[in-house]
Amino acid sequence: MYLWHYPAAVYLRELHPWYLTAPIVLGFSIAMAAASYWAIERPLQRYRRNLRGDQRDVDAKVASIEDDRASRAATAAATT
Repeated sequence: MYLWHYPAAVYLRELHPWYLTAPIVLGFSIAMAAASYWAIERPLQRYRRNLRGDQRDVDAKVASIEDDRASRAATAAATT
């Protein structure tokens, strides 16, 4: 809300008296904060979560490859 209230207050303060400006700015700030949360913040949080999930998949694949190499090396050492 703090990102939206100041520009609205500055603009509306010159057009209306304070007792009209305050409720208008409050309503505008709440509406814009909700809209920016749903349109901007939530998709970015989902994107970041997906990036972390992809990184876990990469880490799991690297660990799997390292385990395969270690078991092959142990098998080769045991058979020779």
